[in-house]
Amino acid sequence: MKGHSRRMIDPSLAAVEDKSRASRSGRVDHEDDAIYANTYVDLGKVDAVGFDYDYTLVTYTNELLELIYDKALRRLVNDRNYPFDMLDAGLSFDPYFSIRGLAVDKETGWICHLSYTHKVAVAWEGREKVHTSRLNIGASALNPAERKSRLKPLNDLFSMAECCLIADTIQFFKGRNIDYCPNNVVQDILGAIGDTHISGEFHRIVADDPGRYFHPTPHLKTVLLGLKNAGKRLIFASNSPYWYVNEGMKYVLGDDWMDMWDTVIVSAGKPAFYTETRRPFREVNKSTSRVLFKRFEVAARCRVHGWVPPRTNASHGLRPDGRRARREKHGERSRHDVDVKGPVHRRFTFRRPR
Repeated sequence: MKGHSRRMIDPSLAAVEDKSRASRSGRVDHEDDAIYANTYVDLGKVDAVGFDYDYTLVTYTNELLELIYDKALRRLVNDRNYPFDMLDAGLSFDPYFSIRGLAVDKETGWICHLSYTHKVAVAWEGREKVHTSRLNIGASALNPAERKSRLKPLNDLFSMAECCLIADTIQFFKGRNIDYCPNNVVQDILGAIGDTHISGEFHRIVADDPGRYFHPTPHLKTVLLGLKNAGKRLIFASNSPYWYVNEGMKYVLGDDWMDMWDTVIVSAGKPAFYTETRRPFREVNKSTSRVLFKRFEVAARCRVHGWVPPRTNASHGLRPDGRRARREKHGERSRHDVDVKGPVHRRFTFRRPR
C-alpha cells in the first residue's frame, strides 16, 4: 500500500511510521523514493526481476499530463470538429481532480468511484457531483457483465489526463447548453488520447527535454546494482519505442544504461506480449532505432531485439539460453512468465548464474 493511501485511512498510524522512519539512518524524505515490499515474495528464490519503464523506472512530472491533455484537446478541435471556443475557454489539466482507480461510464459520461461491491458509490457528470437518486438509473444497476463492457477503468497515471478532459468537455457542453451524446464524447476523447500516444508527438517533446518531464531518481542505479550484485537477471520491458526509452534511461542512469540489463525489450505490446507466441522477434538497430530484417536466432548482450506486436513496426528483445528460469518477477505487475516461443520454436528463458 502506498504511503499516501495509508495516511488517508489512519493519520495517527502514518505519524508513528514517520517517526520510526526518521529514527533510522538514511531517512527517505519523499515517499516516491521508498520501496514498498511485498513480504510474501522471497527475492532469494527469484532468478530474474523485470521492470516496466513508465512510472516504474521513470516517473513523470505533472507537466507531462498537462502536455497530453493539451495535445488531445487540440486533436478534438482540429480533427474531430469540436468547438474552437474550447481552446479559449481556459481548459487545462487539473492534477487534483482525479486519482487512479476510478472508471468512466461510456454511456453517461460519468466519472465513477466504485465501491468494494463494484457498484457506483459516487459519480461526477462534468465537474458536478451526481445526486444519489440518479445513481440508481446509471451503472450502479448493471450486472457484472454489463459493468465490464460499459465502464472503462482509469488504472494508470496517464489516464488522469483522459479523466480530466472527459469531465471538462462535458462541463463545457453543459455550461453552454450544447446538446451532446455522452457516449460520443467519451469515444472521441479516448480516440484523441490514443492518437496522441500513437503519433509519438508527445514522446518527441519529452525526449528532447527529459529534465522537464522526468523526476530525478538518484537511488535507482543503487537499487539495480544491488539486484545485479545479488546474481539477479534484470529484464527491461516497455511498450515504448527504443529511441524514446533510450533518452529517458540515459537521463536517469547515464549513457551506459544498457550495460546493467541482461534483456532489453522495447515496443513490447503488453499485455499481448505475455500470451502471444507466433509473432517474430527482431533486432533493433541502436543507432537508427529501426528493426532489422534478418531472422532472430541468438541475442547478444547489450543488443536490443524485437517481437513485432500488433499494428506496429517496432519490436522488443529477449535473450535466450535454452533453460527455463524457476521464477520471475515483474516490477510493475504481479508475477509474469517471460517464457515466450518465437517463430523458430525456441524457448527464450533465463539461466541462473552458477
